[in-house]
Amino acid sequence: MEHGTSHIRFGALIIGDEILSGKRQDKHMAKLIDLMNECQAHFPKAKVFSLPRMEPDRHIELGVRGDPGEVTSAIAKLKRGVSALGFHWAEAQ
Repeated sequence: MEHGTSHIRFGALIIGDEILSGKRQDKHMAKLIDLMNECQAHFPKAKVFSLPRMEPDRHIELGVRGDPGEVTSAIAKLKRGVSALGFHWAEAQ
């Protein structure tokens, strides 16, 4: 996260390797994309993005950047949605 101001301009969370390892079917990736699109529509001044990582540990990073007034709320919405989908997640370091 960017620091130096009292407003968060970037946030991210890590989703475990359930999708990348094949432990979950592709339909779960579609649900994750739907969640990202829903979040983007609800917070138009924020940009929602994902980045799959294969090494050293497989995971997907979800992030939000943009208007500080929307980033915190968008990350909270993603956290709730990811949890509702049953994925393990952790705060990005």
